[in-house]
Amino acid sequence: MADSNFKIKPVKQGKKIVLTLECRTHDDKWISLGYLQPKVIVSGLDTLKLDIFTPKVEWHEYAKKGRSMILTGNDGIARIKTGIHFHSQDILRIETRISFSRPVCLEIAKDNLTLPDFNIDSSWTPHQTPLQEMLIGDMVFRSPGVIVQDADRVLGVFPNLRTLRKNRTIPYAMNFSVRSKEISFGCVPYKLSKNTYLIHNEDDTINVPRSTVSYSYYIYFKSGCLKNEGYRHVVHRMGQLNFSIQSKNASAQKVTFEKYCDYAGKYSVKQLQKDNIALHFALQTAFGSALLSKRKNEPIPAEVENIIKSALTTPQKNGLFKVMRQDNKWINGSVFSNMPPRYKDESVRLADLSNVCYFLCRFYNEIEKKHEILNFVTVYAERLILLQKHGGHIPAWVNYETGKSQRFCNKSAEVSVHTTFLSELAKIKPEKRYLSCARRAANFIIHKIYQTGRWENTELFYTTSPQWKYKKPKRKDGIQESYSVSVHAIRNAADALLKLYNLTGTSRYLRFGEKILAQLSLYQQIWQPPFIDLPCSGGFGSMNTDIQWLDSVQSLSAKTYFDYYKNTGKKEYFTRGIAALRASFVLMNCPENEEFLAQIKDMGEIDKGYIFPYCFPSVNRDKIILPEAEDFNFASGQALCVTEEILNEYGDLYVDTKRRKAFGINGLKVKKVESDLAGLAVYGEDFLGKARTISVKTDTGILFTSKIKKSSQFEIQV
Repeated sequence: MADSNFKIKPVKQGKKIVLTLECRTHDDKWISLGYLQPKVIVSGLDTLKLDIFTPKVEWHEYAKKGRSMILTGNDGIARIKTGIHFHSQDILRIETRISFSRPVCLEIAKDNLTLPDFNIDSSWTPHQTPLQEMLIGDMVFRSPGVIVQDADRVLGVFPNLRTLRKNRTIPYAMNFSVRSKEISFGCVPYKLSKNTYLIHNEDDTINVPRSTVSYSYYIYFKSGCLKNEGYRHVVHRMGQLNFSIQSKNASAQKVTFEKYCDYAGKYSVKQLQKDNIALHFALQTAFGSALLSKRKNEPIPAEVENIIKSALTTPQKNGLFKVMRQDNKWINGSVFSNMPPRYKDESVRLADLSNVCYFLCRFYNEIEKKHEILNFVTVYAERLILLQKHGGHIPAWVNYETGKSQRFCNKSAEVSVHTTFLSELAKIKPEKRYLSCARRAANFIIHKIYQTGRWENTELFYTTSPQWKYKKPKRKDGIQESYSVSVHAIRNAADALLKLYNLTGTSRYLRFGEKILAQLSLYQQIWQPPFIDLPCSGGFGSMNTDIQWLDSVQSLSAKTYFDYYKNTGKKEYFTRGIAALRASFVLMNCPENEEFLAQIKDMGEIDKGYIFPYCFPSVNRDKIILPEAEDFNFASGQALCVTEEILNEYGDLYVDTKRRKAFGINGLKVKKVESDLAGLAVYGEDFLGKARTISVKTDTGILFTSKIKKSSQFEIQV
């Protein structure tokens, strides 16, 4: 059972058998990586959980069967059967079934992979486990797996999601420890702690009738990887094995994106009328509303003009300004009401200010060239440059009155937002100091954030998963030796480097941007879990310290993936982007989302077009858990803005004539692309069941329309 560089073989240890994992070295020798063995803790329902009553579930015999190996063992009431299957040159599939001859009380049924000969230089897991009793439960299995790297060798363990979805009678869980060099996966009952972590204690058991429990997973191995970049290979293979299955099911999109945008647009305009606003959210919403009006050839709503005016008349103090308006008064702080007074009452968050100025620049470039916009953002940009420190970082929070930088997140991933703003400003005013500041900030992202994995921002510590003793800035998880991670911070960095690359042509920014994008992909939902009765594939989690699904970062990520495809031609990026875009409207209150309406029918009156920013799976597997409806909702405006950008730039059907590829975006599936004498023939089908006129956009900028019939196949010549 060996391929070119990876094999597994049985070894007798007394009466039991363990499986050793070996790899081939550069000089063609085989060396050990570690060993694999089961760990099962069960007892009869009528007996104490003592050694004399607990069966020892071990492998005792093995037999080869073609390219597979079968291991078996039997001890009293329990029988184990494990199949090791050669899946491909770099992947083995392990399937274990444990049968019980009578009802039992089960605490653990899992496999442990111990890697004593693997020097772990870097690692990744989907969820932190700072305490010994914590684990990585299937509630956070968005892109589930554990990845470890030793020099140029990477090893990944990830669940077989097909089996998990079909056979989840008992919760599944993984775990990982750097110190013990142990990775585990199997059936483990667990419960929720602090609303964000998952724990298993000895008394967490489940009664299993006379039946069988099973679990299945993959082991991936590859050598010759670049230092600390092996995760890129694993995320690609995980996507191939699981995400491609879900791409065949486009059920997340129930209606055209134009219809979703109509709902979001009407809701957003009403939100812009409110006295209490967060200016950075309001401007993104206003920009999306302006794009919607532009697409429909309608006048821009007065509410949009009023928000622009409100932003431009906000008082500036040495370039700084306030973004929170309450009771017709501008106040300090941001949307994080649980922050200490020195932040929420005395300081402003620079990322919010840069977001405001970024969208003002977008208005200037794409909607209307108002000189007031340029004056406002230039004053702020000059102050931002002065605030940049040696090394390229910019503090996250600044006292509005004194201008003094605050310590919290002062060297964090929030600097990405400033790179994005300055890159946009440099399009209008191509001055060296703007570009220099953006470059220095980008270098800080590359060297101090990406290289260390410290994806921290304010949201990470002051939203649904607040900081506590074992979750603080610049502090690692003591078991996994990883930092807390904000997915928004990763997305912002990937987007910032791509924008700077497009502005400067410096290939280094694209190269590192792709590395960061691969880390973003590790938090994308690549399957449909059995414990959430809504389409999930393509959505995102928000951080590695909570259990959120379908987070609003998915809409932003969609555009980022599309743009990376445009610059690289990698099909996987566009596929991920389409899935993220479709997931962006799953939590919208609209008539077409019937599955979701059933989930919120008891929540009272909720405006049509409102998108919940995230959801939690329920431990009891009943309805999902949703946050209370917010006074000013950003998820609707964000999804509106991004979707209008995508429709404008990529159309309903995007055809890349240079690379001979095509992608169905808006309720369309592309089946094949063929070359003929006339150019390219694109074959596909509509899955929304509505006759309509679609827009076709090409990489050369050509835009044309085509009529398609209801639920029919189509052929379009380009």
